[in-house]
Formats: sequence, C-alpha cells, structure tokens
Amino acid sequence: MLDFKEIKLTDRPLFQTYLTKKNYFMCEYCFTDIFIWRNHYNTVFDERDGFLFIKSSDGNGKDYYYPPIGEGDFAKAVAELKDYAEEHGQKFELMLLLPEDKEKLESAMPGYFDFFEDRDTGDYIYFAEKLMYLKGKKLHGKRNHINKFMLTYDNWSYEPLDDANSIF
Repeated sequence: MLDFKEIKLTDRPLFQTYLTKKNYFMCEYCFTDIFIWRNHYNTVFDERDGFLFIKSSDGNGKDYYYPPIGEGDFAKAVAELKDYAEEHGQKFELMLLLPEDKEKLESAMPGYFDFFEDRDTGDYIYFAEKLMYLKGKKLHGKRNHINKFMLTYDNWSYEPLDDANSIF
C-alpha cells in the first residue's frame, strides 16, 4: 500500500533522480514548482518499486494523481494508485499526462480511461523580449504588480543566483 508523505526540501535529490530521466515540458514536473505549491495543493509523494508517485488535491477533498514516474511495471504502478484511491473513497483520476503516458495507459488498461484536455489549466508562455520591456496594453497588469512591489518594499535588491546564495 502506498504511504504518501509531505515533500521536504531535502527530497529534491530524489525527485531530480526521477524527473531528469525524461524531458518533461510542464511546470508541474519541476521540483521547484512542486515544492512551492505543495501546501496549496496538498501535494504528497511516495517512492517504491522504481517509481515516484505524486498525489495532489483541489482543496475541496478531490485528489488527483500524476502518472507514476519511473521505470518498471507501469501497469502495476497504475493499479497501485487506483487501489489507493478506491480504498480512500476517491474516484481515480490521473492528470498531467504526456502522450507516451496515454499510450502506456491504453496498452495496460484498454478502454478503462476517458481522456480529455483541460485547456484552462495549461501552461502559458511569454516571449522573453515582451517580459523584459512589458510594453503594450496586454502587459499593463504586470507593470502594475512591479510598481506596487517597488512602492511597498523600498529596501528590495536584485542579485544573480550563484553558489553563495543558492539553497540548492
């Protein structure tokens, strides 16, 4: 049985072991993002049998599961998540599927899952130049945030990250 636990900063090397084996293109597969949002989404994890298991919540008692991350018996790992969800009275729902995860799921459990894309939760991308200058009407909100920050905190400073000031 899975035994989910809180994510701590000291878990970063473990997460990196799994997350760097594959080229994930979603912010939710970045340890920093997972760590920063862990309390908001009640994100917890377990590791076993060559897989990293991650569970999040919508804040209203509904849990969501990342596809098992790792190498080994993918069908068995998915079945463990499914059993865990059912034993805890939850509907089993996976999120953040990559195309190869979808293929593995269909192969392991044909016809079991319904797949849909939730466009409202997708990542958005800005061009670096647009963020550097924040020109135009569309980015006035970002300019306002910066101006408010600068007025609120008069002793802020900017410094590049390096080994001397990094927590990693």
